[in-house]
Amino acid sequence: MSAPQWNAFVTALVSALDAALDVDVYDGPTVSGSDAASCVVIGSRFDDDDNDSGRFSLEYRTDGGASATMDETLNVNCALRYWLGDPDIAAARAGAFALLEDISDTLRGNAALGVAALLWCHISVGDVAQELISGAQVTVNFTITARAII
Repeated sequence: MSAPQWNAFVTALVSALDAALDVDVYDGPTVSGSDAASCVVIGSRFDDDDNDSGRFSLEYRTDGGASATMDETLNVNCALRYWLGDPDIAAARAGAFALLEDISDTLRGNAALGVAALLWCHISVGDVAQELISGAQVTVNFTITARAII
């Protein structure tokens, strides 16, 4: 196995989160104008100007012998949106971060997600936007980082 594991990781991530979360989980960008009030997207952001799905980097590692492996670092851009029907920003923020915690718990509970080469994965960085749109809405764009040896 020497191909990057980014595709396998994203596929496993979508499957695991879809099974674990009580909101819609999308593989890639949502359809423009989607009416999903609260949802998670994997490999996309809620930003029409940012279509960056993620990245991977590979570095060869050798023990000095004939065999060599590659260390792969994977980054997947993700986002969640939590909408509340009333204008309570604090409650919407609490709901958004509870959803983020559910995502983190899913990753921590099964860090390899069934991807043979994966060592670990976790939420590594995020940014938060709060809006009043017919109620309170909180959007969290975040990155899931993983490490694999292939």
